[in-house]
Amino acid sequence: MLKVKELIIGLIAGIHLLSSYPSYGYSTEQDILDSLKSGEKSSLKVQIVERRDPLHSPAIHKFCLEFAKELVKSLNGKFRSSEDSNRQDDQGEILLEIEGIERIESPRFKSVSNGSVDLKCGPDTRQDAYYLKPDLDSIIFSNPFIKTGTKLLVKNTVNTKILQHGSSETEEKIIIGAIRGTTNSKDLEDYQKTKEKVQIEVCDDSTTCIQHLRDGNIDAFASDDILLQELQERDNTLKDHYLYPSKGYLARVEPYAMVIRRNNYKLREYIDEIIETKPEMLKDLESKFYSKNIIDTIIDNISIPINVTGLILYILITLGSLSLLLIFIRYLMNSNKNNKNKNSAQTIESAQAVREIQEILDNIEKSYPIETFTQKAVVVEKTITTIEANPDLKQKIINTLKAMSIETFVQLINNPVANILRAGIEEWLKPEKQHPDEPQQPPKQ
Repeated sequence: MLKVKELIIGLIAGIHLLSSYPSYGYSTEQDILDSLKSGEKSSLKVQIVERRDPLHSPAIHKFCLEFAKELVKSLNGKFRSSEDSNRQDDQGEILLEIEGIERIESPRFKSVSNGSVDLKCGPDTRQDAYYLKPDLDSIIFSNPFIKTGTKLLVKNTVNTKILQHGSSETEEKIIIGAIRGTTNSKDLEDYQKTKEKVQIEVCDDSTTCIQHLRDGNIDAFASDDILLQELQERDNTLKDHYLYPSKGYLARVEPYAMVIRRNNYKLREYIDEIIETKPEMLKDLESKFYSKNIIDTIIDNISIPINVTGLILYILITLGSLSLLLIFIRYLMNSNKNNKNKNSAQTIESAQAVREIQEILDNIEKSYPIETFTQKAVVVEKTITTIEANPDLKQKIINTLKAMSIETFVQLINNPVANILRAGIEEWLKPEKQHPDEPQQPPKQ
């Protein structure tokens, strides 16, 4: 039965490849990378988001500029160096053309789709087709360069019970704004399904939404965590607002990725290689938005509380002996030290489990795409098989899930397939059922 399932998944994946990749499908359009290499194309045109509205991101803009320059520098080094045997004498250097864009295009990614630009870099969430329907068939995404998620910028007078539970003892309701056509609006719709006191107000742009928030027409504004952090840093009128939830996101983790015209898979692979081999380019961006690493997050979710105050007071009152008190304090210190060591060991083991899963996923995703649900299912199946073949890693995962929630663990994995992988991991926590043919163990005397 398993082989039949694998065959079906393989056939579906094969059909997807035949319909997507130019070397197998219908498209005869030359890859941009080949055009640059041959000299038919003399420049790479990159669109970078330069929003003048309140929701622009200087940090992402800076990264995109540096990345575009590094990309063209790398292309010249590979295809225009004196060591390139295929280079023609009349080929000049590949030039970089930057086109700024201030607002979200309608339809989304129009300039990339119609070939006006070769590449777009900005706060664009890599999503499957059912999230960004307009013209999605005309584009592809690179690997992620940073990950974020939807949060709410909320007035400090808002009843947090409504945000948490969706209801309150009064008739009070919360109105949340979101920009039309974004993944944030989709996340907000899913969030609203379980929150009866929440209403959604859709805006055409961020300027309108944020002005509604200032004027009190809406109680909260939904957008990407990264963008909201920078907005609060700049706008003093929003200092009395807070981000919700304080940890994690309203929905799933969402990666930002480059947007490329469809069928330019060679260019995408080249871009992905730079993202992977130039981690120093991401350091400033990650350090600005990621204040905690994996270890810190795990520590927040593993706690072994020790309440000794009452015991110490009891010893002081009842024994009244300094010598006995010192002995007891020494005992408490040793006990606390043992607990800390135990906590530290569990933290390290949990971090190792997360990193090993991330490495397994990264290795598998180099050979298998994750554009569709079916492709993600293939990656998850291979990941589960790999972990099952490594009993030590499987046990680390089980130990970790005894110390923290499955939701936290999935969030730490920080991968587009993590939520699908969750179902397989949860199976390991279920007690094994005894086979009916196995003899029953006699009761202990």
